[in-house]
Amino acid sequence: MTVITYSWQTGETDWGKRLSIFYDKTDSLVNCVSFGLFSSPSPFHWSANRRKVNKLKNEIENGINNILKHSV
Repeated sequence: MTVITYSWQTGETDWGKRLSIFYDKTDSLVNCVSFGLFSSPSPFHWSANRRKVNKLKNEIENGINNILKHSV
């Protein structure tokens, strides 16, 4: 299993986000968490976090499709 964790802040009013990807040879799990004041996880950013996860998923799927299209 491979675990990738990436954290960042996007501005002065943002207390940060963390994107975690757990991957093995057949499955992957992606989680995005936004943090509020005092570094507590914030449930109020669920929809924005979901959009980030969906964007990453679409980019991975498009990359796989392009590789398969060029290998045939």
